[in-house]
Formats: sequence, structure tokens, C-alpha cells
Amino acid sequence: MKHLSEEQVSSLAAGLNVADGDHIAECAQCAAEVDRSKETFSRFGAAIRNWTVSPPPYNSTLKASRAFYRTRVAWALSLAALAIVVALPVYHEAKKRQIREQAEEDARLTDSVNAQLSRAAPAALQNLMQLMDESSADSGNVNAGGGFQ
Repeated sequence: MKHLSEEQVSSLAAGLNVADGDHIAECAQCAAEVDRSKETFSRFGAAIRNWTVSPPPYNSTLKASRAFYRTRVAWALSLAALAIVVALPVYHEAKKRQIREQAEEDARLTDSVNAQLSRAAPAALQNLMQLMDESSADSGNVNAGGGFQ
């Protein structure tokens, strides 16, 4: 003998007709299962009806929890404002320091480029140019910029 499935038991307990619905007349185990399901559904329905009809009990802790929540929110907002007030000047000072360092780096680069451009000859030829300066100083072939003609 094949017993009813859970779906069939639930359908019979809800009052729906099932193909093997006559099985509960022959099987005490399945009939008991259907009765337990009906009782469970009945209790659940009664609990829902009682819950919707009766007013909710007054809970004094609800007011306390709302006040506690508001206090926590106020503290959180206060701490956030304090963090912004402290972090903003620190951020601005770091930004100024970064700009100052970049300006110094730019100045060093400009000085280096100017030094390279002001040379009369490449660095590798400087020693040779000095030797030529000494030998040509006697002949007067040096122009005003220090280069040779």
C-alpha cells in the first residue's frame, strides 16, 4: 500500500480533492497525518485572527529604544563632523606641501636645463675646449660668447 505524499496530505487538509483521497479511509497513518495538518492549519489561522484583532501591547522599551537610537545617530553625526573638521586642514596642508615640492622640483629641472644650454660645447668636449681656449687666447679667435670662430 502506497501512502500519501506530503503535497497530497496538505491538499486534503486544505479541503481540496486529491486523486488518492479515498486512501485515508483505509489507512489510519495517513488519516492521522491529515488530521495533524488540519489541526496545525487551524491553530495557525486562529493565531493570525487573534493577532489582527487584539491591539498590540504597549511596550515602554520601544520609546527607550527610539531615544537610544536617536542618541546614537546624534553621536555618529557629531563624530563625522569632527572628523571632517580635523581632516580638512590636514588635507589642505598636505596639498600645499605637495605643490611646494613640485615647484622645487620644477626649479631644479629648469636650472639643470639652463646649465646644459649655457655651455659652449658638450661636456665630453669641455677639456678639449679649455685646451683650445688657452692656445687660441694668444691668437684672439674667441668671440664674445666664449666660442671659437
